[in-house]
Amino acid sequence: MIPMTASNDEMAAIDGAWMDCLESHGVQMVKKPRTGQKLIKNDESREPAAAYRACADKEPYPDPLLDKDTNPHYAEQTKALMACLNSHGIEVSGDWDDEFWTWGKVAPKLAHDDEARHKVRDKCYVESYKW
Repeated sequence: MIPMTASNDEMAAIDGAWMDCLESHGVQMVKKPRTGQKLIKNDESREPAAAYRACADKEPYPDPLLDKDTNPHYAEQTKALMACLNSHGIEVSGDWDDEFWTWGKVAPKLAHDDEARHKVRDKCYVESYKW
């Protein structure tokens, strides 16, 4: 499970472990030109099926709290997340169920501080999404 507060490095490590497993079981990979990140060459085919079965325990999946189909409180929690981000200086707008939100201004104290922005994001996720 990908934790909702996972950093980019943590997400890359989780994805990387799955990609390495798939590659070692015969799934063809390509690499992104700039980053060298592995990607599955034909992601839709899920072939060879035996490779996907062998690596099933490493396949990343999001926290079920972030799935609107399984979390009955998803709408209210997502609205709470948006309100939290706005109240802490990260402007976000749109409907709670939009695939993409509109990101606006960021408070000056956060504008050039990635770590501080991530702390606000993580705090808001943890406070907003609970069973």
